[in-house]
Amino acid sequence: MPYTFRNLFAALLLTFSLSIIGNAQISKGKFINASIGYGMSAPYEDIDVVGSGFYLQGEYVINLTKWFGVRPYTGFISTSPDKDLTDRDLETV
Repeated sequence: MPYTFRNLFAALLLTFSLSIIGNAQISKGKFINASIGYGMSAPYEDIDVVGSGFYLQGEYVINLTKWFGVRPYTGFISTSPDKDLTDRDLETV
């Protein structure tokens, strides 16, 4: 029984000490976080078609405190098929 109590106490002490030194947000304030990159798309069905293109992502970071923030974001992906397909190719599933 004392061994279990000692482990519980050590875990609580470690959790408490890490929560004091750790911050969820870098600092208070408002920031914009943007990303651009290579985008890919593929269907869930068993169809031999994949697409490639690009994506954009934007995030408006509002850090109210060092431990709480709001992050509304938007994203856009635009892809086109890697090979030319007809409707007949898609009906063979």
